[in-house]
Amino acid sequence: MIPNVLSIAGTDPASGAGIQADLKAMYALGAYGMSVITAVVAQNTQGVRRFVALEPDFVDLLQGQGQNHVFQSPRIPTRNTHGTGCSLSSAITALLPGRSVPTAVGLAKEYLNGALAAADQLQIGLGQGPVHHFHALWPLK
Repeated sequence: MIPNVLSIAGTDPASGAGIQADLKAMYALGAYGMSVITAVVAQNTQGVRRFVALEPDFVDLLQGQGQNHVFQSPRIPTRNTHGTGCSLSSAITALLPGRSVPTAVGLAKEYLNGALAAADQLQIGLGQGPVHHFHALWPLK
């Protein structure tokens, strides 16, 4: 069965972060993504111009079992890091069904590290570009 995953986030018209990045990460990891929009944002790769927040009654909580886990990885040399937080949280959510929280987080970190390592292949916009959500599915260039 394909996991059905709900993301609660704002938009990003450049598709590097926000709900668009969440959905791409979910689909790339085999989950069916659904969304609740919290804010509509006017932005490009060079910055946010304006946003309109929607009602905040839909706010997303995940608690562990009182255990601390440290997840570290080396810094990846790229300026294309747009959407890392959204993509990581969505990857964790997509990978969580049937796995422990630490396992899902570890696998999500591996996915994000690959997305960061391949981010320079995309060449999107003039500013800070997005991570490469489909790095494992698209052929290397």
